Amino acid sequence: MGTSLETERIIGPLGSEFFHLKVPPDMFPDFARLDWNTIGKRVMIDPTGGIISWMSPAEAHSITVRTTDRIVERSADFLKWHVVPVGDNRWRPPPDKAAFRVEADSSYYIGKTAIDYYAAIRDVEDETAAEKKFCRQNPPDLVVEVEVTNRDAGKPAKYKTLGVREMWQVKARSSKGPFQPEVVMLDLQAEGGPQPIAQSMVLPGLKAGTLPRAYHLARHGRLQTLQTLLEKDLIVLVPTTSKPPVPSSFQP
Repeated sequence: MGTSLETERIIGPLGSEFFHLKVPPDMFPDFARLDWNTIGKRVMIDPTGGIISWMSPAEAHSITVRTTDRIVERSADFLKWHVVPVGDNRWRPPPDKAAFRVEADSSYYIGKTAIDYYAAIRDVEDETAAEKKFCRQNPPDLVVEVEVTNRDAGKPAKYKTLGVREMWQVKARSSKGPFQPEVVMLDLQAEGGPQPIAQSMVLPGLKAGTLPRAYHLARHGRLQTLQTLLEKDLIVLVPTTSKPPVPSSFQP
């Protein structure tokens, strides 16, 4: 059994720093009591594995996260669907399933789930408590990781366990020249485990091959061209009684 700290520092493709600290069992309770959020972001404490991890995001990382928000929100606007950006919320499965927490760079409720969210927090005595309860009971429709490292290999399986439908992996890199990321879309609930897909299920018609160009346009403020690009892919569905996401006349 190890008696000393083991540390690992990884530089992500966008320049962010990722830190992993493995703590011996007898020392872990003392370390876990420290406020690690003063050191970095996306702090994860794993008492089972004795791991404390956190990151220090680079500017390109943070900007790409905000760029993702813009693409998702503009797509939802065209479809006339509601979208709730939930940001880097920390998700966890029900206690009877597993004991872990996982945090994406961006998470979104889209379509009917977004409508259900607004209904859950409206006209209640304690809006914050209602919001917390909703997020604990409802996984996001879409999660996005904008800087993928070798430590992220197990994340799709974790999001599948949570019940998340779709994941985007934005495999960008920090280098000279235009910002042109590779984007992989995953159907997290596919039979046999998460599988790459050519187009989105939560934003119907939006192609994985369109997203690198969409990120480039959004990043450079070419919003009208971005809108035209997205609208060429997106498919406006006729409202039905089938499962979400579906357009709605619900007004928040």
